[in-house]
Order: sequence, then structure tokens, then C-alpha cells
Amino acid sequence: MLDTSPDASDYFTIWPYYFLAVVSVLIGLVMIVVWWPESFPDKDELVMVKGDIATVRIKDDISGTSAGAFMPAVTSVYFTFKKQDGEYFYPSTQPDYHIVRDFTAVNIEVWVIKEELGGGLPIRIWQIVEDNPYNLVFEATNVTYEAVIERLVIIDRSMVVAGYYVLVLAFGFVLFGVGLRHVNRRRDAEGF
Repeated sequence: MLDTSPDASDYFTIWPYYFLAVVSVLIGLVMIVVWWPESFPDKDELVMVKGDIATVRIKDDISGTSAGAFMPAVTSVYFTFKKQDGEYFYPSTQPDYHIVRDFTAVNIEVWVIKEELGGGLPIRIWQIVEDNPYNLVFEATNVTYEAVIERLVIIDRSMVVAGYYVLVLAFGFVLFGVGLRHVNRRRDAEGF
């Protein structure tokens, strides 16, 4: 008749906080592992390839086609040279991507890893210098190896730090869940 046991609606639901903690841990670990600073090639491992540009294409890095080229975070500019085999790409994560994509023309010299030449796969550009005698308006494209490495290191570090913050957030979700569990136990003990 006089049931004083607490109703289920009087308790706080705690499982979503543990679920969010697990998801946050997974996301944080993925961010740390994926963006852990990679080892970049030394400048003496690079060789210069120079020539007149035959084609310029923008492709997304996921599918390797131009279908997703509107996604700026995962696109690259692909160059081919006249009378030379090979395709060279400049990722959007590197500095002055828009200048390389929109204003680089006629003749360029690119610095690439020597061991990747002749492999049949697109080769990443680590330095690019434009030589365009027809460009009388804009400054010629010139992105140095040092600028590329500096930018990539900054991106990697910032993403790793963000991953650590997500792990701290996961710890906060666990603490909040534990706190709510104690509140529920206290309510149960008091017969609230």
C-alpha cells in the first residue's frame, strides 16, 4: 500500500556518459595515431624534376578522382610534364595550396623523393618553384621545402594536442557518470 521505494524516473540515466567516454577515447586515440608526427624526408633525399606543364588536375585524396575535388581538406593538385612520364601531386595540407592550384602555370621545378621516381605512383611534391615568363601580374609560385615541413609539423602537433583534449573530455564523461551513479545510490539509500 505505502510503497516508498524510488520510482525509476527518479534516477539519473548514466549509461550515455559512459558511452560518450568510450566514443571519445576511440576518437582521441585515432587522432593521436593518425596525426602522430611522421618522419619527413631530409632535403638531401630530394631531387629536382623540371619541365613544361602538360596537365593540371584537382583530385580528392580519398577516391583519386575529381569527383570529390570540392572537399578542400582532402584534395591535391596533380601535375604532369610534357615529354616526361610520371605524375606529381601537391596536397592541400601544404602551404600556399591555392596559389599552386590556381596560379601556377607554364614551367615548374618540383623537388621529390628520388626513390619514388619511376614507381608508377603519383609522387608528392616537397618544394615547387614556378618559371612563367607570361606572368606579369602575380609573383611566381615559390614554396620552399622548409615551409612545407613547418606547416606539416604544425598540423600534426595541433591534431595530436586535440586528440589529448578529447581524451581529457572522455575522462570528464567518466567522472560525470560516476558522480551521477553516486547520486542515484544516495537517493536509493535515502528512499527518495
